Amino acid sequence: MSSPVVDNQLLVEGIDAARRGERAKARDKFTRYLRYDQKNEQAWLWMSSVVESDRERVYCLNAVLKLNPNNKTAKRGLALLGALPPEMRADLNIEVIGVTPETRTQPQARRGGLGFRRSRRLETLLIVTLLAVILGAGGFLAFNFIVERNRLANLTPPPTNTPTLTLTATATEIPSATPAIRTATPIVGANLTPVEFFLGLPATLTPTPPPFTPVFFAEEAYSRGKNAYDAGDLDLALSLFKDALQENKDNYVAHYYSGEIYLQKKDYNRAFSSFTSALRINSNFAPAHLGHGRANFALGGNPINDYEQAKSNEPAWAEPYIAAADFYISRGNRENALVELELAQGLAPDNVEVLWRLAEQYFITGQTEDARAALETGLDVDPTALDLHRVKARLALATDDFSTAQEAMNLYLAYRPDDAEGWVLSGKAFLGLGNTPTALTSFSKAIELDPRLQEAFVARGELQLVLADAAAARQDFDSAIRLGSTVELRLRIGKAYYEGGDYASAIPEFRRAASSAPDLFEPNFWLGLAQIGAEAYADATHSLTNALDQATTETEKFDALYQRGLAYNGAGESESAVADLRASLQLNVTDRDEDRTAATELLADLGGPGPDATNTLAPTTPTP
Repeated sequence: MSSPVVDNQLLVEGIDAARRGERAKARDKFTRYLRYDQKNEQAWLWMSSVVESDRERVYCLNAVLKLNPNNKTAKRGLALLGALPPEMRADLNIEVIGVTPETRTQPQARRGGLGFRRSRRLETLLIVTLLAVILGAGGFLAFNFIVERNRLANLTPPPTNTPTLTLTATATEIPSATPAIRTATPIVGANLTPVEFFLGLPATLTPTPPPFTPVFFAEEAYSRGKNAYDAGDLDLALSLFKDALQENKDNYVAHYYSGEIYLQKKDYNRAFSSFTSALRINSNFAPAHLGHGRANFALGGNPINDYEQAKSNEPAWAEPYIAAADFYISRGNRENALVELELAQGLAPDNVEVLWRLAEQYFITGQTEDARAALETGLDVDPTALDLHRVKARLALATDDFSTAQEAMNLYLAYRPDDAEGWVLSGKAFLGLGNTPTALTSFSKAIELDPRLQEAFVARGELQLVLADAAAARQDFDSAIRLGSTVELRLRIGKAYYEGGDYASAIPEFRRAASSAPDLFEPNFWLGLAQIGAEAYADATHSLTNALDQATTETEKFDALYQRGLAYNGAGESESAVADLRASLQLNVTDRDEDRTAATELLADLGGPGPDATNTLAPTTPTP
């Protein structure tokens, strides 16, 4: 471990570099210092002035507030970045142009995306204010370090890059009609501070080597193309691979890498052709089979034969199993997906991509403990794997741990700012924390990034109802329906209206769900509830009778009987109400204490016999 004097020298040198505008050098010094001491709020403040992205800047300033919740410098910086809740701005006496609760809660669909747009005036204000804010803290900073270096008395961080809006990041999610397939492709050339720095890790983790190495080809153009590919310069790499193929038409690896580049560019026809060319030369090259399958899948085909061939050619390689799992997930076959992922884990127990995918699929299929175990194993193997933090947020949201979810998405979106689904998770975390303006902005950002992401429209529509903007909510719900109507979607929209007391809007949604799935309990039951809310008692008894006919558990039977009893009572049919209430109380349910108490009290008010008396149910087929 470094000595305190050496580490303080790192801080001094970092500040000097920052003042000279040497941002990369300053960032390196602050990174090394903060690995030693992460509880120095002034170091975090200076780090915020030299990081590359606003998302990182938000992270640094939040780190300051964790150490000192009253640090106005950090609060001002966050406010100017649009990442400070309005209620925390009261003591700052500043107005952030374009970032107010009012401007961010307008119906987003009518404004074409995010309400926050940068202007030159705002850019200038942000830079000048950040300078003034941090300069104002100069005396305090000097007090801390004057013993070591008197030159710290005048602390003036250089202007930062112009900030943009950077806001961090349950109901059942609606499966997409065209599921996006997540890949573990790194963000090449992002020039961001390493993830391990923010996690407090001592050094960059050593990447797991690939299970095999492609055959070497001697062409200079090929070697240069491979270097460009590894550096993330895909256009240069593609050009050089074409040159390599001019020199050697049998260079199947150049065809393969060309296919990978086309895949990343989403030019699936050219990708398919490139992988086909590679396989014509070497039909046993497993990576080309995998790429061929992925391109085929993207074009709407069935890739399983290619994946199976890749498994056969490289039996110890986990990647074809991961790809097969993606295909099965897209078909709604999560059982087969889990089989593929568990086989992959058997081949590569420390493969972090397998682990986060396993954790996510376990969570979706209700195997929460297995999900947590896979997540914890993944974090032990490599806590810098970003998707682990996304899955961590999903698990946290399921238990209403919104702070953990927000922190996880904060990190995730710093490095994956173009992930629309990530913005949805971020929005849900903010919504759970009560920050509705930021939640609305996050959902709108998701829609801006992916206008076909159904979950984003549904989540924003639900929030619009909370904000009492029924017209904007309806517009979002209609957009979601146009992307593919399902029973689950109609139920969720109906529940959003029901919970807001808008029974008239809820009833058509539940009715459509019940019409599509008449043999399911839930649509019929919720339709009955909404009809009771709308005081359409005769309709409610009919719907709840249908629900009772489809009930498969004691709890479902209790719910249908109790609610139908209420409907009969509302319709003035006391005898039928008494029969249903008594029947509901005779059922052995343990998690309906409040409803049982209410049923007992209503039964007494109606003058009916207790539940122990001989009981005759109300007719299961409603009288026309």
